[in-house]
Amino acid sequence: MRLLHVDSGRSWRGGQAQVGYLIEGLAALGHNLMLAAPKEAPLTAKVRKLGIATIDFRPRGDLDIGAWLCLSRAVRRFGADLVHGHSAGAHMAACGAGQVAGAPVVITRRLDLPIGRGVFSRWKYRNGVTRYVAISRCVARSLEAGGVEPERIRVVYSGVPVNDVPLASNTEARSAAREALGLGALDMVAGLVGAMTSQKGYDLAVAAMALVTVPLRLVCLGDGPDREAIEKQVAALNLGSRVVLSGFRSDVPRLLPAFDFVVAPSRHEGLGTSVLEAMAAALPVVATRVAEFDDMLDGGAAGRLVGSENVEELAAAMTFLASDAVARKELAGRARARAHRYAVSEMVSGNVRVYDELRRS
Repeated sequence: MRLLHVDSGRSWRGGQAQVGYLIEGLAALGHNLMLAAPKEAPLTAKVRKLGIATIDFRPRGDLDIGAWLCLSRAVRRFGADLVHGHSAGAHMAACGAGQVAGAPVVITRRLDLPIGRGVFSRWKYRNGVTRYVAISRCVARSLEAGGVEPERIRVVYSGVPVNDVPLASNTEARSAAREALGLGALDMVAGLVGAMTSQKGYDLAVAAMALVTVPLRLVCLGDGPDREAIEKQVAALNLGSRVVLSGFRSDVPRLLPAFDFVVAPSRHEGLGTSVLEAMAAALPVVATRVAEFDDMLDGGAAGRLVGSENVEELAAAMTFLASDAVARKELAGRARARAHRYAVSEMVSGNVRVYDELRRS
């Protein structure tokens, strides 16, 4: 098929990584692809290296008619069989272009947040989209609650390159990762990976560190609008020697072996690919009971689950894992086995099934 993918993100986050994995997988299957994205975006650079054509796409809002016309021309020139939008900023423009060019539109929804109650928001989600791809069951439920008919929703889990993630048990990988992060060989280290936003619960992890009763360092790989607030919190709690804010890293999988376990104190999630990557690296995980974490961690058999916003419970779980090597090893093995359910190949196949369904209809 000839598939036009649309993403408005200008930085590299989990959503852009998923688009990159999908495009690479589709290209390997022989599909003809084009990407519409900001020309300076890391995703654009990645896709160009694959030899795939790109066009500059930078919408100024949902009602940017210029962006619609730009995509409509691209759909026609490319002869796209289908338009697939991957970000909130791509939603309306993809719908407009698809309708003008007579091509079906697929929109991937990555957040489990409720759909707005405004007239425009409700209209937006009820019109113009042939299929919604929800990256988890909880995202599908939020779409249904917002008025999207179940027959227009398909669940396709996000994927991680399970076999390409270095295992935490690899001594060479562990040594190199610790050296890159300035960690000692004997340090007990918890990792937190993701954008530094309220959603990811950095403040909860820092607050929990103040309650952890054993030697433990928390290394945070991420950056974002909450960084200044987190820096102030770390200073106020006198945790400067125990909490390391390493900033955004593009080489997260390579750094995962530095950790003894990973924490994910998210307030909400679409799925949580940073947790999946940790599981693929055979790392134990402490996560809140939000979104799909309960299922991903097999109800707690493949990781520790704690209540959302419960700092005391989070601290207790972190203290437990830092103290019990046997428990860490057992959870690590179960996590690695569970991660194969979320391989990139499964994500690519799931999207192809959606495309084939529309081609046959």
